[in-house]
Amino acid sequence: SSDGADCSAGYYCEKGSSDPQQHPCTAGNMCVAGSAAPIGCLAGQEQPETGQAVCLPCRVGFTCSADTATPTTQCPAGHYCPAGTAPAAERKCQAGTYRTETGGVSQDSCSDCDKGYYCDEGSTTATQHKCEAGNYCVAGTEQSKQA
Repeated sequence: SSDGADCSAGYYCEKGSSDPQQHPCTAGNMCVAGSAAPIGCLAGQEQPETGQAVCLPCRVGFTCSADTATPTTQCPAGHYCPAGTAPAAERKCQAGTYRTETGGVSQDSCSDCDKGYYCDEGSTTATQHKCEAGNYCVAGTEQSKQA
């Protein structure tokens, strides 16, 4: 806001302050030039340092809710989280693949389901569904196929 008109980027200043660096911006926030108060980082962003003018994309393998300083929520199993992922925006492993661990960063973090089984998108196990009798399932199959 214009209340902190002479305030430097990375700082916020109370109305009437003559100090352009009155208060360093707090972690989890950004302070553009002229800030009268810190501005919270949006979901999908983080700012681990104080005195910053911008927020950063959330680091890979994590989700960041609003006002995140340092992300602590790893991407859930069965999913991957590229940079800038907000909660509930995690990407599911493609059908035919799975991920048992948290912290996936890309589709390459997901592995093919086992031969003899098939997997739905977002699967957390290599053996989610057993291939039906009379069908076949190669590794990485998303549905059983007629033999």
